[in-house]
This record gives sequence, C-alpha cells and structure tokens, in this order.
Amino acid sequence: GPYLVRTERQDKAPAHPEILLTASYDFYASKPYFIFYSEMEVIRDVWLSLLRNDEMTMDSLFTHVAFQRPDGEIVDLPFDKRYEILKKKPLENDAPWLCFYHSDSGHAFGSIRLKYDNTNRFGESSPTWLPHTKISDGAEGGKYWNRRLIHEHLIHVPEGNRYVERNAYLVFRIEKNEKFKSILLEARLLQNPLWVNVIPY
Repeated sequence: GPYLVRTERQDKAPAHPEILLTASYDFYASKPYFIFYSEMEVIRDVWLSLLRNDEMTMDSLFTHVAFQRPDGEIVDLPFDKRYEILKKKPLENDAPWLCFYHSDSGHAFGSIRLKYDNTNRFGESSPTWLPHTKISDGAEGGKYWNRRLIHEHLIHVPEGNRYVERNAYLVFRIEKNEKFKSILLEARLLQNPLWVNVIPY
C-alpha cells in the first residue's frame, strides 16, 4: 500500500540444494532506507568453504569506507589505505554499521545491522570460520562489502543450522561538521526501537 512495499522470495540455493534461502525487502514510504531480511537454513548436511551475507556490490562511485567497531570506535579510510588497517584488525562481523562514501560529492550508502543470529534449531551456535566483514575490490574500480561467515576453509555444516540477518540499507549524505550524523541517527533509532506495552486494568 502507500506505506510499505514488500518483496519476498524463497528457494533452494543454486548449485546447493542443501540450503534453503529466504529473503524479504521492505520499502517504506518517505524513508531513506529499505530493510532486508535473509535466512540461510541448512536442510541437508553440507560441506562449505565459503558462506556470506550482508553483501553489497558497487561500481566506482565511492572513494572511502567508514564503519563503527562494536566498542564504538569510528574508522574512516580512503579505499587504498584500508589494507594495512584491516590486515592488523579486521572489520568485525558484528560491526553496528558500515558505509561507502565519496569525499567530494558527499553521497553515501551504508548498512545498519539490526539482527545477526547464527544459531541452529536447538539454540546452539551454527558453524562459522573466521567470521568478519570483508571490503573487496571489484571490476573496473568497483568495491563491495560482505560478511564472511565461513571464510575459505572447508567446514561441515549439519542439517538444522541457520544463519539469519536483518539490515537497513541507507542512502545519505556526508556532512561537513559531523560526517556520519545521518547514519548514526538512523542506527540509533533502528537499533533501539520504541516499545509500547499495554497493561490491562
């Protein structure tokens, strides 16, 4: 309707019928973001050497990457300066948000992480290997980020394991005085939603 448009998809993963994929996209009227939910459910035992989510691929529109570490530190780097920093301390898989931006035009696109749940049907941790968020070089100067759940190591993933995420993807502008004001504000609101409890008399 006039407030929300939702698209939902579900199917087995191409070339990996052992994994059931579920995804939904929520587009809200007059909001600068859309909400993406994804779930990867292992319905038959499988061996995997790579598993990832929260992936966003861009062309050469951007010059910088910025992100907030779980301890609150904000890191702001030109793409060509990121290698040594992230080699010493990789970008965490549970970082609250990250974004790409262009230093001259000020346009930016980011991911605000709202839910991150890797547990099986019994509430135990699903298998991961070196989980982190990777910033990679793409074709023709493009860049992309993705959260690595299993990173280049063959792992047996039994039936019943699940990998769930919910993220807000935000279009915004970098500001001169407070660069990341917009994404910090939206992250604070979306990560701490208002709850209303009605107590009957």
